Amino acid sequence: MRHSRWALKITAVTVLALVVAAPLALAGEARRTKLGSGVTVLTKPASWNRIVAIAVAVEAGGKYDPPKLGGLAGLTSELLVEGTLDHDVMELGELIDMHGLDIKTFASVDFAGFYVLCIEEHFDVALEVAAEILSRPSLDEARLLRVQERILDRIERDNEDSTRRNRAQLYELLFEGHPYSRPVSGTSKTVERITRDHVMKFYSSHYLAGSTVISIVGSFSENRAIESLDDLLSEYQRGRATKPTIPSVKRATREADEIFMDASESRLSVGYLMPPAPHQDYAALRVLTSMLAGSRGTRLDRALGGEGADVASDVDAFCFCADEQAAIVVTLGTTDVDRAVEIIETEAGRLRSEPVPGEELRVARNRLAGNVAVTSQTNLTRALRLSIDFLATGRVDALDTYLEQVARVSRDDVLRVAREYLVDPAVAAAHPGRSARRERGSSERGI
Repeated sequence: MRHSRWALKITAVTVLALVVAAPLALAGEARRTKLGSGVTVLTKPASWNRIVAIAVAVEAGGKYDPPKLGGLAGLTSELLVEGTLDHDVMELGELIDMHGLDIKTFASVDFAGFYVLCIEEHFDVALEVAAEILSRPSLDEARLLRVQERILDRIERDNEDSTRRNRAQLYELLFEGHPYSRPVSGTSKTVERITRDHVMKFYSSHYLAGSTVISIVGSFSENRAIESLDDLLSEYQRGRATKPTIPSVKRATREADEIFMDASESRLSVGYLMPPAPHQDYAALRVLTSMLAGSRGTRLDRALGGEGADVASDVDAFCFCADEQAAIVVTLGTTDVDRAVEIIETEAGRLRSEPVPGEELRVARNRLAGNVAVTSQTNLTRALRLSIDFLATGRVDALDTYLEQVARVSRDDVLRVAREYLVDPAVAAAHPGRSARRERGSSERGI
């Protein structure tokens, strides 16, 4: 790499939920180019501001972790920005203010990577930074130990957070036997096992040109960017990662699960399996989810927390949307778990038996489309979505397709998918009380 003077801010984070919440892209506006190395580059010049976002996504998410090394994918992605073969972490830190670059890493169940933000004047430097981090990370032993400590601290905090713990509890139950049942960050035990050899092997097996997509959105020259990346990544590892055989998630009647922990009220999560995009039922199920909760006046908001109900707080419904399996997830805080579950089941039954009113359907479709528009405004979100969506679908026009499907969802569609998928829920509750876990199937569970 050319040894230009550049700076970056190094901060590792988990990928934003909104980025993986739906398969959205830039709807035919992006140009697709395959570099000589095999890396796919998606470019979308935009002149509305001076910011350029470079998003790098790789098929190297948590589902590829060996069972006894949970958290390896996330740790590897964080370690990428902890120094390269050309610049150690101190040198990168000393150059932070010189060009005002910002970099963050991410890891989800399916994909991992990082992004670089810059102003247009420093775009050439940002490309060099991205290419060097991707293709020449040092994966230094000392930095690995520091990253491990950071991740272990996060795991400890998450285990003490009733909302996060309850969500993880649901995924363990809902996706039993599948890697999606395991936390992307791993557990304290699995993270402590990870060595530099494990990281080196994971990097060499998954960070390959055919498994990598780079998206660029903002004020820049497409031809210049592509020519530069073609040169900078000429020695990046060729090939595509071999996908392991992963068992499919099977629908089954799941027993409820309870844990007890230090919390002021019970946390409840209920999950229903649904197919991932681009399945024909996906859009209708997203509309159905929008009807359930997440905004004022939705069904569960009125039934659980509305005037006269006062059964629950923080009622939300969202889609766990991943490459192999999706799910509708309802979460809330409550002092009466049994009553809350009863109300959720009642509302699910109504959706399975009664056609939704036309006005409710119209509002739900508009709400969904509006959320898409709002969360797609920044160059960063667009770039991240382009990369991730292309890895998931092989397409750059998913936004138009998705919105067209949402607009066509009918009352009959909602009724049909409710009958098909809004059944056999997984139910997980985290109660205030002693830090102990009851055996699954306990008659004391009561939910």
